[in-house]
Amino acid sequence: MVIKENPFIRTIRHSAGTFLKGCLALILLTGSLTAFPQQKATIKEVKKQMKTYPFFDPNPIANAGSNLYPYFRFDGYSAKGVDKGWTMVEMENDYIKVTVAPEIGGKVWGAIEKSTGNPFLYYNHVVKFRDIAMRGPWTSGGVEFNFGLIGHIPTTATPVDYTTRENEDGSVSCFVSALELMTDTRWMVEINLPKDRAYFTTQVSWENSSGMSQPFYNWSNAAYHDGDDMEMIFPGSAYIGHGGDAHPYPIDEEGRDLSWYRNNNFGDSKSYHVLGGYSDFYGTYLHDSDYGSAHYVPYEDKLGRKIFIWGLSQSGMIWEDLLTDNDGQYVEFQSGKLFNQPGSSSARTPFKHSSFTPYGMESWEEYWAPVKGTRGITLMNPLGSLNISDSGEKTVVAFCPLQRVDEPLTVRVNNETVYSTTLELDVLQTWKVELELPGLPSDDLVVEIGDQKLVYDDKAYNYQVERPLTLPADFDWNGAYGLYVQGEQWLNQKRYEQAEDCLLRSLEKEPWLLPALQKMGLLYLQRGDYQRSLDYCKKALQLDTYNGESNYLYAMNQLKLGHLLDAKEGFSLACYSTAKKGAALIGLGQCFFLEGNMKKAEECWHESLCYNSKRVFPKEWLVTLYRVTGQTGKAATLVEELLQEYPLNRAAAFERYLLTGKETDASAFRGTVTNELPFETYLELSDRYAELQLLREAAQVLLLAPEHPLVDYHLAYLYHELGDEQKSQLHLNRAESSSPFLVFPHRLTTLTCLEWANGEMRSWKNDYYRALLYTHFGDKEKALELLNGCDEADFAPLFVVRARMKSGEEKLQDLLTAERLAADDWRIGMELLSFYQNANKPEVALKYAEKHFNRDKSNYRIGLRYAKLLSTCGEYDKSLSLLSKLIVLPSEGASEGRVVYRQAHLMKSIDCLKRGRHKTALNHLQLSLLWPENLGVGKPYEELIDQHLEEYLQGVILLKMNKKEQAATCFKEVATRTAFARNSNLLLKALALKKTGKVAEADEVISTWEENGEKHYVKEWCVGFYKNGSEWAKNQTSTHVASSNEEAKPWEVAAQHDGNFAFILALLDFL
Repeated sequence: MVIKENPFIRTIRHSAGTFLKGCLALILLTGSLTAFPQQKATIKEVKKQMKTYPFFDPNPIANAGSNLYPYFRFDGYSAKGVDKGWTMVEMENDYIKVTVAPEIGGKVWGAIEKSTGNPFLYYNHVVKFRDIAMRGPWTSGGVEFNFGLIGHIPTTATPVDYTTRENEDGSVSCFVSALELMTDTRWMVEINLPKDRAYFTTQVSWENSSGMSQPFYNWSNAAYHDGDDMEMIFPGSAYIGHGGDAHPYPIDEEGRDLSWYRNNNFGDSKSYHVLGGYSDFYGTYLHDSDYGSAHYVPYEDKLGRKIFIWGLSQSGMIWEDLLTDNDGQYVEFQSGKLFNQPGSSSARTPFKHSSFTPYGMESWEEYWAPVKGTRGITLMNPLGSLNISDSGEKTVVAFCPLQRVDEPLTVRVNNETVYSTTLELDVLQTWKVELELPGLPSDDLVVEIGDQKLVYDDKAYNYQVERPLTLPADFDWNGAYGLYVQGEQWLNQKRYEQAEDCLLRSLEKEPWLLPALQKMGLLYLQRGDYQRSLDYCKKALQLDTYNGESNYLYAMNQLKLGHLLDAKEGFSLACYSTAKKGAALIGLGQCFFLEGNMKKAEECWHESLCYNSKRVFPKEWLVTLYRVTGQTGKAATLVEELLQEYPLNRAAAFERYLLTGKETDASAFRGTVTNELPFETYLELSDRYAELQLLREAAQVLLLAPEHPLVDYHLAYLYHELGDEQKSQLHLNRAESSSPFLVFPHRLTTLTCLEWANGEMRSWKNDYYRALLYTHFGDKEKALELLNGCDEADFAPLFVVRARMKSGEEKLQDLLTAERLAADDWRIGMELLSFYQNANKPEVALKYAEKHFNRDKSNYRIGLRYAKLLSTCGEYDKSLSLLSKLIVLPSEGASEGRVVYRQAHLMKSIDCLKRGRHKTALNHLQLSLLWPENLGVGKPYEELIDQHLEEYLQGVILLKMNKKEQAATCFKEVATRTAFARNSNLLLKALALKKTGKVAEADEVISTWEENGEKHYVKEWCVGFYKNGSEWAKNQTSTHVASSNEEAKPWEVAAQHDGNFAFILALLDFL
C-alpha cells in the first residue's frame, strides 16, 4: 500500500499572492475593455432560402431481413441545385450565432464567432445531399447526432421533432428529438445558448424503453474547416481503427506527426480514434489565422474521440465539390460513448460492440466553443481555453475566456509558485504572459485559474494510461466461449442469423454455458418467440436460480405470455442483482398495475428511479397511474415536470390532453410531431398504453394520428377488443383499401393486429405485411408460405420480395410478373438484368439495361450497369462513349465508375492485342490509367494504385512490337512490385520474375502462396496454370464456366474481389 499526501490537497495549501519569483513577465491583452453590455440570448425560426441539391426516389421494395428495416433508402440525387426554403432555428447572443436545421436531422447546421465572422463549426452555404448515410442522403457541416447501430443514422437528412424555448435564466434552447426504430430507442438533444457565454451546449437524453438490451452506439460528428496550418489537438498515445487495430499517436510508425493536417498526405481517408490519455477536451487550431475551436465533455460521460479526414489525394478531395459549392473541404472531430465506431471485425479486439441496458437512460452535456488569439490549445473547459507554448527562451501562457472571469491565476514549477496574478477578463478577451521559467521543460509545470476551475498539470496531461490495446494471440475463437463471444457481438449488431449460428455452435461444445443460454434467451425474446426464449431461460436458471440476467429474461417472457405470477416471481429475484434491479422494478410494477395493485406499482416505479433518477419511462407510467386512480393533481404536477425537462415527451403531452380534455392541448401534442414518419410516433405511444391494457387510451392516441394503414389495423384491433365492431370494421376496411407503398411493419404488436385481421378478412395485403414481419423476426419459411398465396396481388414490390426468396425459374417468373405490373421501374429492371447476368446470359441482361437507361439517362446506377454489360458483350467503344457522358454521384467509398472504365479500356486493349493492332492496344492501356472524375472516383496516391496487370500487359504489347528492352523494364517493374493482397497479382509477379530470369524466386512466390492455407478457385487456377501451362488452364476455365449458375460459390466471391483475374483469363494466350 502506498501512502502519500493527496496532491490536490497539497495544491490548495499554496498561497495565491500576486508576486514574481525567478521569472520575467510580459502581459498582453487582446479584445476590448468596454463596460459589460446588457446581455440576452435570442431565438427565432426563419425560412432560409438555400441552394439545394435534393434527394428523391424512395425504394418501395422491402428488405425486411436487413438491420436497416423498417427504414427505406433513397436512390435519387440531383447534380443541379435549386433554391429551396428550409426552416432553420437561429440562436444568438453577443458573441456567437448558432443555426439548427430541424428539417435536416435536427443537426446544428453551423456556428459563427461574431467578432471575426469566423465559423467555429463548419457552415455549409448549400444543402447538398449525397449518398453517404445509412439511408443514402447526407449533408456536410455542423454537428450531426448519431444514435443506434452505426453512424449517419436514418433520421440524419429528414425532419425530426423540434420545439424552441426561452428560459428563465436568459438562455435559449432548441430541442430536437426522434425515435430510432431499429433499436427501439428515443433520443432528445437540447441545444442551449447561454445569454453571456461564448459557447453553446448540447444536453443529450437517450432512452432504451424496450425492456430489452439494444445496440449501443452514439457519436456526435462535428465538422471544421481544414487547412495546412491546422493542428488537431487530441491528447492521447494511440489510435485505433474501425476494426480495433491499434497504432501509435500522434507520431505514427513512419515518424509522421499525425496531429498536423498537412502530414496526413498519404494513404486513403483517415479514421483515428484517439485514446491512451485522460482528457475532457479536444480541439483544432488554424495557426496562420490564430483561431480555432474546442469541445469539452467529461471523460466519464464520453470516452471516444475521433478524427476523420478525407484522403488528401484526389480520391478524398473529390468530395469537396460533391458536398459543397464554395465552402471548401472539412475534417470531422467526433465524440462517442465508446472508444471507437466498431466495425464487425472490432469484435475480435478488446474494443467490442456494447449493449444498451433495458430501460436504460443515458444523459450528458457537451460544450462547443471558439478559441482565438492563443496560438494553440493545451487545455479547455467551460471557463475557457488555455495554451502553453515556447517562444524562444520564454514560455507563453495564453488564456481565452468563454465567460467573464475574475479569478486568480497561478503558475507553479516543481510545486513552487513562480508567477501569479488576478485575471479580470470579458468574454473572448484573450490574455497572455511571457515568462522565463528556469528548469522547463524537464520539470513539472502547473497552471491553475481560480480554485481548481481550470488546472493544467504537465504530468497528468502527458500521462499514458496502461489500458491493453490488443487481444491475446492465443484466444480460442472456436472454443465454446469464443463462439459465445462472437454470438454476443453479432447480437449487439442486430445480426440475428449470425448470432444464432455462433451461439448454437457454442452450446454444441458446452451445452450448459450460462452466458450462451442467456443470449439465446435474449435473441428469441427480441424476435417475439417467447416460448422458445423461455426454454433457454429455464435452462439458465437450472444452473443458478439467483442469476439476475436469467431471472430478468425469464420474467420478461412470462410477462409477454400473460403469466403474471411467474413474471412477478422472476422480476423479484432479478431485483437481487444491482445491475438488473432498476429494470426489474419497472417490470414488476407493470405486473402489479395489470393486477390492479396500484399502490405496489407506484412503489416499484418510484424505487426504480433510485437506480437511475434520469429514467423517463417509469415517470410516464406514474403519470398514467395517478390519472387512472383519480390523483389528477399529482398527475398534472408530474406532467409539467416532465415537459419542463423533456419538452418533446409525447407521453406527458398526451396525458396533459387526457387530464384537461382541451382541444388546444391535443393540438399542442400533435404540433410538435414534425418528423418524417409521424405515424410511428403515435403507434409507439399507443403500444405503451396497450402494455398496461389501457386500450381506450391506446385508441385515443391513434385517433389523433395521420391516416396510415398500420394505424388503421391497430385501431381496428383495439376497437374489436373494446367491443365496438362497427368502428373496428370501418378501420379494417380503410386499412385494406390503402396503398402498401412504403408501408413497412416492424412491431410485434402489429403482427397481433394482422393475425386477428386475417381471421376477419383474408387479403393479399395482410399476407404481405405479415410476411414482412415474419422475415423481420427470422421466420423466412412462414414468410414465403404467406407470399406464395399472394398471386392475385397487383403490387410489383411484393413479387420482387418473393423473387429474392427463390431461385431459378421460379425467381424469374416472379420478376417477370413484377415487370408486367411496373414495366418502367428501373429497380425491377436491375433485378432482371442481375438475374440474367448471373445466369450467364449477358446479352439478355444488356437489353434490360439499355431499355431502362434510355428511359432515364440521368440514372447513373443503371448507366454503370449498362456500360459494364456493353463491355462484357464486347461493345467496348459503346461502353466508353457512354461512360464519357455519364455523371456519377457516388456513395462513400464507391469505386464502381472507375472499375467499369478501367475494364472497358483494358478489355479493348486486349482485344486489339489479339487482332494485332498493337498501337491502339497500347493507347487504350494508357487511357485505362486515367481517373475521369465524372465517374465519381478521384485518383488516390500512386502507392495505393494496383498496376500489376497494366505493367504486365504493357510488357506483352511491347514484346509484340519488338521493343524488347522496354518490355523487359515493364516485367522488371511487375517483378519488384509488392502485391497488395494474395490474389492473381502473385501469378503476374511470378511470371514476370520468370521473364527476367529469376525462376527460383518465381517458384518461391507460388509455393508460398500455395502453402498459406487459403482455398478458393482463383488461387487454385493460378497455381495450376503456373505449374501445368495454358492448355490445362483453358480446360479448367471452360469447366468452371460450364458449371456456373446464379448461385454464388465461395471461389466466385473471391474472384469478384480480384480486380485482375478476368483480364488474366482474357490474356491467357499471351501469358
